[in-house]
Amino acid sequence: TRDSYFSEYRFNKENTGWINVYGRTYIERNKEGKAVRLIGSMIDNTESKKAEEAIRSSEEKYRTLVEQASDAIFIADNEGRFITVNSSACRLSQHAEAELLEMSIYDFAIIEDLQKNPFHFEMLKQGKSVVTERIMKRKDGSTLFIEVSAKLLTDGRLLAFVRDISDRKKADLALKESENHL
Repeated sequence: TRDSYFSEYRFNKENTGWINVYGRTYIERNKEGKAVRLIGSMIDNTESKKAEEAIRSSEEKYRTLVEQASDAIFIADNEGRFITVNSSACRLSQHAEAELLEMSIYDFAIIEDLQKNPFHFEMLKQGKSVVTERIMKRKDGSTLFIEVSAKLLTDGRLLAFVRDISDRKKADLALKESENHL
């Protein structure tokens, strides 16, 4: 036989409406095993339930916002390993989410570009946002010109918004060639 019960339920509290309750009940038995007494308690956990629902709603809004963003969003740990990416990041990099979560920012770097334009970790550590243009290596080996807007979050994670600017770079190059030709 079971001697304790735990349950959560709603309770109509007089004049104040419904509350969420966590209840515990223990059965006290005599030497023969017969139930002789119930001991129980109820705890009003309405505020806790409201907080849980607020967190769940906030997380849902966050996920929707991140997934609907047209820019690629990468969140990396303090060593540059990806811990969160959105679907735009997958499309831009040509990697599946599971693949990206096994990678780091260094996997997309082109050595020559990195030598000219190293990552700006010191600026990020100082709390500054960094906006820079880079060349990104994709899964198929092709490259893109990208603009990266990055900042360090308060918990030490790196947040980067990445935008493909290849068309803009090609237009700038065509304009310069046209000006030189004239």
